[in-house]
Amino acid sequence: MASFVETIKVSAHDNTNPDPNEWKSQISTGVGFFDHMLDQIQSHGLISLSVTTPGFLLETSSPSAKKDMINRHVDSQEEISSTIGTKLGSALIALLPPSTSLSPQTFYCPLDESLVRCTLTPSTSPTLTFNVTTPTGGLGKFNRTKVGVWNLPCIKTFFKKLAQTLNVTIEFELVTGDNSHHIIESSFKSFSRCLRRLIDAPSQNRQNLPHSVFYGTSGTPPSSKTHEISRQTKETNINVTLTLYPSPCVVSVSTGLPQFDSLLSTLFLSSNISADIKCNGDLWIDDHHLIEDVGISVGKCLLRVLGDKKGMNRMFWGGRELGGWWI
Repeated sequence: MASFVETIKVSAHDNTNPDPNEWKSQISTGVGFFDHMLDQIQSHGLISLSVTTPGFLLETSSPSAKKDMINRHVDSQEEISSTIGTKLGSALIALLPPSTSLSPQTFYCPLDESLVRCTLTPSTSPTLTFNVTTPTGGLGKFNRTKVGVWNLPCIKTFFKKLAQTLNVTIEFELVTGDNSHHIIESSFKSFSRCLRRLIDAPSQNRQNLPHSVFYGTSGTPPSSKTHEISRQTKETNINVTLTLYPSPCVVSVSTGLPQFDSLLSTLFLSSNISADIKCNGDLWIDDHHLIEDVGISVGKCLLRVLGDKKGMNRMFWGGRELGGWWI
């Protein structure tokens, strides 16, 4: 008979590589919040995971029974966290390019009031630095020792084992945050973005990445998507319209500040996003406030036009050298 550890199955698939077998994702660790965090790796790392533990096939319509099923392995969470961390690292390392092409990667991922920095450094002697806790060792404003039913020591164990088998040193640093849930989720999201960078290491630009990263397996752009937003301050009315996947790309910016107009125009033309940004009213009372208010409006509109979870999947990281500057 297989041991409990042997029945824990973990595998991973890079979503930027089309799979003719239609690889199916399923996550059921037996610790509810752990499931939620592994899903962040899927969303922000463009990776499909299959992580299952005994009992994951049980189906029930009773809300209380369903909750019990989701959290069926709370008493075994130390062993589960350790085993899944070890097996997930082994699965993910197969997605990485040769270690000689890897370099340290850093990402800051906000979630509401929380912001955590993650740095992944390829290493033959990997370690974990987990500087997201309070001086007394808890999480957030109320010094929590668990999130949901997932104990803080088990979260550390998961990342420690993951680091060891993935052959990367993982460093987390809390910049700000009060909510324990948000702190841990920001950590997972930052980790996932760094992981994606490592996977894409040989081709750190848009041109060399598969079209499926941006357009799905069809390789063709979707239809255009437009969002409008209006913002009114004491001095100025701001109207912003952005269109994703335009044909053609048309940009018109008039804020009253020529240099700012030029910056926004260049940004959206280079991004192939149509933009119509107009400000009316007193445009000269305070340059700082005008730039801030336009930035808020553009940011909110961009968030809407990118969409939700699928929109997040269209986000990417790329680098360019221009005039001696690396951006």
